Amino acid sequence: MIALVVDKNPVKYRCDINAKEDAILKPKNTMKRGRVRRGGRERYDSGSEKYDIGDILIAKVLSADRLNAPELTTVGKYLGKKNNGIVISIDPPKIPRVIGRNGSMIKILKNLTRTSIFVTQNGRIWLKGEDIAHERLLIDAIQKIEREAHTVGLTDRMSEYIENEKKIRGLK
Repeated sequence: MIALVVDKNPVKYRCDINAKEDAILKPKNTMKRGRVRRGGRERYDSGSEKYDIGDILIAKVLSADRLNAPELTTVGKYLGKKNNGIVISIDPPKIPRVIGRNGSMIKILKNLTRTSIFVTQNGRIWLKGEDIAHERLLIDAIQKIEREAHTVGLTDRMSEYIENEKKIRGLK
């Protein structure tokens, strides 16, 4: 999930996860745990990470049910705060078309636009390119995928579209 911190207090963070109810992130679920090394010190500091309102987090859902708000964690590989990049939102049912069969569409998007991209199931996409022009091209491509998600042969058309746009915009 890509979550946006909308409220914080000493007991919990409230995060917008593009769902009907905000999720909760407790400070105990933000601690990075490290191995104890010689000398008794841990590899990481044992304190929890501090987040501010407006921070973008990549988190995992620990628990979700009908009665309580979803609970998140930022402990794990690839999880935590993202300091830079752009987050865009699309309709969640269109996410499988952005990923493609066996990840084919996302590979094309990454390779042709030279950007890092992280797609989540809640309809949010985090991206960071080497410059703003490549990021803008990727955003346009993702919006085109969202508009044409119902059509056949989309991966090949997107490859051609990105190549043509790179020539028009003067990108390498």
